[in-house]
Parts: sequence; C-alpha cells; structure tokens
Amino acid sequence: EPREAQDAEATPEAPEEAGQAGVERLSRSQLVDFVFRACDLDSDGYLSRAEMRKFAMLSGFEGEDEEWNQEFQALLSLQNCLGCPGLDLPALGRLVDDDSDNGCYCTDEDLREMLLGLNPDFNELPPGLSSTAAPRAASTSTRPV
Repeated sequence: EPREAQDAEATPEAPEEAGQAGVERLSRSQLVDFVFRACDLDSDGYLSRAEMRKFAMLSGFEGEDEEWNQEFQALLSLQNCLGCPGLDLPALGRLVDDDSDNGCYCTDEDLREMLLGLNPDFNELPPGLSSTAAPRAASTSTRPV
C-alpha cells in the first residue's frame, strides 16, 4: 500500500521508554498518521464523508449535513481526489499543512487534541514503538490478509 511505502526505518527504543513517550513526543507526521487512522474506522486507507466529518467537527466545523456534503466535495476536488472514496493520508497531510483558505491548518497541539478527542485512551505509544519510529509499526489492521 502507498501509506506503508512512506514508512521510514527507525531504531526502536526499549518498550519502557516507548510507553513513557506518549502523545507529546509524537512527530507531526506521526500525529497526522495517528489522527488519520483514528478516523479511518474501516481501515480502507481513505477517509469517507462520515469519517472525515469527525475530523472536521474536531477542527471547528459546525454545519448541517447539506453544508458538510458540499464541503466534503470541495475538499475532494481541492485535494485532487475526485472519484476517490475519500481523502487518503497524503491528502490529509496536505490539508492540515495548508494555511490558505482552501486548507485546514492544524498546529501540532491541535493534532494532539484531535487525537485524544478521537481516542481518549491514547495516552502512550504502543509497546515497542519509539517516538521516532514509523507510525505504521503500531498498526493493527482489521483487514483480511
């Protein structure tokens, strides 16, 4: 998968160090990745209209269904994802890095708060994952192999 191809090699820390790292030590790319995975409930690699709406609400969107439908279509168009089932991880990364009117810029702290809003139990890294390791290493996919 393209998302996995983006993973970088890293030397893992000892499990006790990783457990203490917590959300505060996640890099920006890890934060984006974990937020994406927390929203991607069906683990298909895309944030559907419903999955993306959770992200939008956490970033301040308060519109009704019709307004969200229009906004989601605009997001797909702006991210060159028309015809896709939703936004993929690179598109979400571009979106949260874009401080123009077309983006949804999020600070690292915003992303930390979103991650904790999406997954309140996420208060430390999974055992064996360092704060510098690629986030995919902690993935537990529910997809059949």
